[in-house]
Amino acid sequence: MKTKFHLIGRTFCLIIIGILASTSASSQTIDELFKEVNSRFYFKGEPIHPELLHLFNSSMSDAPIVMTVDLCTGYHSNLCYHKTAVDGKIVTEHLHDREGNQQGTYEYEYLGKLDNGVHVVRTLCYGELLGASNDLLFVSFKIRKTYDYNGKVQAQLLMTLERCYNIGDRLTSKVTLSKNTVTINKPIGSNKAVVVAFGEGQ
Repeated sequence: MKTKFHLIGRTFCLIIIGILASTSASSQTIDELFKEVNSRFYFKGEPIHPELLHLFNSSMSDAPIVMTVDLCTGYHSNLCYHKTAVDGKIVTEHLHDREGNQQGTYEYEYLGKLDNGVHVVRTLCYGELLGASNDLLFVSFKIRKTYDYNGKVQAQLLMTLERCYNIGDRLTSKVTLSKNTVTINKPIGSNKAVVVAFGEGQ
């Protein structure tokens, strides 16, 4: 027969195991984090949060303003507060205004990595007032040493936007990767496939 002390002891053990598992997941070295994100586009065991990629997106008339994001800092900010949904290769987040009202939806699909190490992501932003917009984001990762407020050396894991290509509102445009090129089947303003080269010197 289980006594109250047995139940308390079991609960305590489960709490300790949960804390240890959480500590183990958060104690990855910067080199391990880099290997994870650069190999499968995951950070700390989860797909990169959509809000950090959303910083790179721009309108067709404006160039991107944010070009580099520190993943380590970003994940401890309010930007990554809202939960995301993962359905296969699609990662989705609902966009909210300052009052917390839902404004639209932002999602991305990780397409893979080119031979030169640049990652390709297809993003989609849509909503009642937002319309629909597709972008291809070309991003890379690197580790950088910097200093915190106390002058101590700290490591940053930087995600840098190498290029942004607007596909438009055609949700059916097929995108394929080959070596250092990306082929887009009939993007906006074109009735034929467009090839975006992204090799050395491009």
